[in-house]
Amino acid sequence: LMTFLTTISLALALWGVIPSCAWPQVLVRNSFRIFALHGMVLFVLPFPFKACGLWTRVFDWPVVVPIWVITVVTSIVVAELLRYFAPKASAVVFGGR
Repeated sequence: LMTFLTTISLALALWGVIPSCAWPQVLVRNSFRIFALHGMVLFVLPFPFKACGLWTRVFDWPVVVPIWVITVVTSIVVAELLRYFAPKASAVVFGGR
């Protein structure tokens, strides 16, 4: 019951935070690509953070926010590069979306 109530509360809070104005076109156009690529980015991301000695602080706010930004931006860059340089491969990988 507590998990259900927490999930509902979090969903309502998130719904209230999301702006109702138009989102940037680069996010809208690449939303599925971000979803499809973010797992691969998060798989590779620990390597540079471990090299810099920041991985032990991965749940501190000064480190979490850059991880989120790096993940989204890297996913968008990879998606746009794949779309530009290999449009047929991009259509196969992302299902023509």
